[in-house]
Amino acid sequence: MDKFKNIYNDYVYKNIKPHNDFYDIGIDLIINADTLDKKEDIIYKLLNIYPNDCRLCYFMGVINKQVSTDKALYWFKRSYEINPEYEENILDLTKLLFENNNFKETIRICNNLKNTKDRRILLLMGTTFIKSGQYNDAINILEKTINGSNDSTDCYALQNLGILKNELNLFSEAIYSLKKAYNISTETKIRLQILGNILITSDYIYFDNEEKTNIIKEINKMYKDCYYFSKRNNHNSRRRIGYVSSDFTYHAVANFILPILENHDRTKYDIFLYSTKEHVESIFIDLGFPIKYIYNMESEPAAKLIYDDKIDILIDLNGHTDGHRLDVFALNPAPIQCTYIGYPNTTGLKSMHYRLTDNISDNPETTQQYSEKLVYLPSFFLIFKSLLQDKPIVPQKTDKTIYLGSINKENKSSPEVLRAWKEIMKQNPNTKIIIKTNGLIDRTEHYKKWLDIPEDRMILMNKSLSPSEYIDLFSKIDILLDTFPYSGTTTTCNALYNSIPVITYYNKDYHSHNVSSSILIRIGYPELVSYSVQEYIIKATALINNATQIEKYKHSIHKAFTEYMNAPKFVRSYEDTLDSLSS
Repeated sequence: MDKFKNIYNDYVYKNIKPHNDFYDIGIDLIINADTLDKKEDIIYKLLNIYPNDCRLCYFMGVINKQVSTDKALYWFKRSYEINPEYEENILDLTKLLFENNNFKETIRICNNLKNTKDRRILLLMGTTFIKSGQYNDAINILEKTINGSNDSTDCYALQNLGILKNELNLFSEAIYSLKKAYNISTETKIRLQILGNILITSDYIYFDNEEKTNIIKEINKMYKDCYYFSKRNNHNSRRRIGYVSSDFTYHAVANFILPILENHDRTKYDIFLYSTKEHVESIFIDLGFPIKYIYNMESEPAAKLIYDDKIDILIDLNGHTDGHRLDVFALNPAPIQCTYIGYPNTTGLKSMHYRLTDNISDNPETTQQYSEKLVYLPSFFLIFKSLLQDKPIVPQKTDKTIYLGSINKENKSSPEVLRAWKEIMKQNPNTKIIIKTNGLIDRTEHYKKWLDIPEDRMILMNKSLSPSEYIDLFSKIDILLDTFPYSGTTTTCNALYNSIPVITYYNKDYHSHNVSSSILIRIGYPELVSYSVQEYIIKATALINNATQIEKYKHSIHKAFTEYMNAPKFVRSYEDTLDSLSS
């Protein structure tokens, strides 16, 4: 260090040019310095002599990453200005931009790098293109990233490719990519994420239930059902129920959990909310329940927090969806643990004791396997309260042209359902179809090919819709065509709330297939439920050609639906069910 300072002082005060090895001495000192202040001091001295050295600016960004995002960003940008081809800096700069949701700037930089061969940058580029909806570019970049090295870069690229292809309805290809990623990874956390993504993707296709069972076993094996906390009955004077979720926001799940929270018997239960995301909406805060934030907590501290709160029943609202904390449930912080609402499948955890459902959505004779014990609520397993509407829309008058609607999440439109819609459109030339797409890419050619109809018979909503625009869609639809094998839930409820008839298809072996069927049967419209694809086509065609019946539905379904969705009555039976559970 003394030699470095002497050379530096000779330059600054005596104008003596430093030796050629001065720069390398400084770099070694930066690497070995034990404090941020010492590192910064050395870099500043070097910058005084080499002000346009991109590597020094990059080092300054690196050492500031943990203490100040703004400082790090300044220095990474300065390095980029000096040398826009210095790949180490580009990687850190774009990562930082990406992590702070500045996708526009990340894409601008990425678009100048399409000839790069650095696979780390290619991986980041592919992920950024996914976030910005540039799906074709994302596929090309991610496929270029994968080179058969079977390293972590291959693994992450295959994961992202699998998630992307799920969004594009390429489910078999998605599962193929995810399985390859799983076979590469050796990290338990990553392998669990991949298996969760395979399970999520499996709900969109007729996935073999035996294979799904094997995935369940593999998941449980990795979690190891660790009793970090001793099993015990709390014997609280008032039962304590904890809900763990990433969706205490204006998420679809809120339509179903909010009416439960609003109607819990506060004389009998203490309710705790454990948020796995940083943001919680005021509609949940205003309930007055304690809210504990566990989004940035490791597994054991989060589990200990729940254990110390003496929770009797802990309820998971995520399953394997983004933001889940199954790692916390695996530690058994509560004597009774259930999964509910947010995910139409098993968690695979032995430590998840129960799954709340109903006997139509999960037929007692189903071949679908669960790691949890199924608990049938006496009515439909959900209660719905619209967060978007105080009153229903006025349905349009049924005319000669019948408008069919497909406004579920687009990747629910499986090849099987598209083939059925093609036949419906073919048999009924008096129809047009309204399709809500994911809003990220133009899907005109996709649907022209699959449905074999001219463009003037399709109305594609190729954009993200505001809440009011989404609700307004129901005023333009005569019949909602449900999807399969993954049926609607929130969309079906919104349609029925607005008195729009829904044609659906039941299959006893898949929970995700049957949610719409369960609702329709229970509110008194079993005639809208079919039990084969052919019957689905026949029932849709019959209704299309019966304008009088469509009009009757438009004036009766809302009343039947809202009378059935009686929140206080539902919550009493829901609480009775929870009280019957044993540890």
